[in-house]
Amino acid sequence: MGELCLFGATLPFLAPRGEALLFYPFEKFRKTLRKILLFVPGFFKKQIFSRNVFQKTKGKEKMKNTTRTLSLILVVILTLALTACGGKRDTGNLWDDAIYTKNTEFGNGSKTITVICQVDEYSVIFTIHTDKETVGEALLEHNLISGEQGDYGIYIKTVNGIVADYNIDQSYWAFYENDDYAMLGVDLTKIDENVTYKLVYTK
Repeated sequence: MGELCLFGATLPFLAPRGEALLFYPFEKFRKTLRKILLFVPGFFKKQIFSRNVFQKTKGKEKMKNTTRTLSLILVVILTLALTACGGKRDTGNLWDDAIYTKNTEFGNGSKTITVICQVDEYSVIFTIHTDKETVGEALLEHNLISGEQGDYGIYIKTVNGIVADYNIDQSYWAFYENDDYAMLGVDLTKIDENVTYKLVYTK
C-alpha cells in the first residue's frame, strides 16, 4: 500500500504486484484527475446556463406582470376621467361648431363696423356693412348671434354658432368696445364706426 497527498489530504492506494509503488498510482490518479477536470467545467457551465435561463424567464415574467399592471392602471384612470366628465359639455375645441372660421365680410349698408369673435387664443373678424342703428341689430341681421330676451335686452348665448351656457359650465359671452367692457348690451349699443367691438368667450 502507498499513499498520495492531494490538496493536503493523504490518499491510500494499492499497487499491483510487480509495478512500481509510486508510478502506477500516479498514472491512475492523473487519468482520473483529467476526467474530473473535463467534467467540472461542463458541469458548472450547465449550472450557469440553467441559472441564466431561469433569470431570463423570470425577467420576462416580471416584465409581463409589470405591463399588465400598468395597463390596468391606465384603464382605471381613463374610466375615472370619463366618469368625471360625464354630464358636462366638451369644450375641448369649440371652433368645431363655428359657422365662420375665417375673417368674413357681410352686407352692403352705408355704415361699417368691425366685430371680433374670440374664443381662447383664436379669433375671427366680421366686417359688417349695415344701415341698422345698433350693434345687436347688425349682428342679428346676418344671424351672427342668438340668445334670450331679458329685462336688460338680449342675453347672448350663441355667437358664430359657438354656444356659451352659464348654467352648464359658467361660460358666457363678454361684450367689449375696443378693450373696455361695454356698459350696455349689444342691442342697446349704438353703432360707432370708430370703435372695434369684441365678443369674447369667457369662463
